[in-house]
This record gives sequence, C-alpha cells and structure tokens, in this order.
Amino acid sequence: MEKLKVAISSMHALINGFCKENSLGFSQETGRPPRMSLAVILTIYIRFLLSRRKDFSAFYFGSDGMFLREIFPEMTSYSAFLRRIPLLG
Repeated sequence: MEKLKVAISSMHALINGFCKENSLGFSQETGRPPRMSLAVILTIYIRFLLSRRKDFSAFYFGSDGMFLREIFPEMTSYSAFLRRIPLLG
C-alpha cells in the first residue's frame, strides 16, 4: 500500500505542477477558495479511470475512496465532487 500512496502522491505532484504552470484552476464564484483543488480532482478522476471499477460511486464510496481520503483529507462529498466534474470538460 505504501508504494501505491507514493505513486498517487507523485501523480498528484505532476498534475499540480501542470495546473500551476498553465494557470489552471477553479474560479471563486462564492468568494472563497474551493475545498478541493483542480489537481486533487484530476488525480482522483484519473485514478478512477486507471482502476478496474466501472461505477464511479462504487469507487468513491468503496475501499479506493477510503484509501484516497488518507492521502487527500480535503476530499468533498460525492455530490460536491460530481458538481465539479462537468468543469473538466
């Protein structure tokens, strides 16, 4: 499990660097910063795409989601995460 944490953290670092280098992020519609950064959302979503799960809710609520919460304690609720996904398109 430790190797997987290191791999996910490394992937997040690459994605975070890419987002910062290209000035990518969410606008602050409410005047406060979003709880999860775009880099965290992309990392979680890419991890889902690389997993064998076909159902995102099973991924988010299952052991994968619990594992990711250890790495990203700022993970939001499932519904809040889904509200952000259309912004990726």
